[in-house]
Amino acid sequence: MSDQSTSANVERLRSYLNYKMQISCDDGRMFTGIFKCVDNLKNVIISDTLEIRDGSQRHVGMIMVPGKHIQRVLVENLEYV
Repeated sequence: MSDQSTSANVERLRSYLNYKMQISCDDGRMFTGIFKCVDNLKNVIISDTLEIRDGSQRHVGMIMVPGKHIQRVLVENLEYV
């Protein structure tokens, strides 16, 4: 990937900071929270997080989701929080 395309991707990712995000993991769990940070290993930090598993929900606060377990990321309705 060229430096220019990498820079464009970083800027696009930054534009989603503080937006509501839904993350699906490879173990079937889904997390919905406010996007705060991502690192070079694609680990994502979200706050005010709701964990959804097997139809039940629980509030888990601020969490880090390891990038190796992330299957899908959606920015929900582009609602700035």
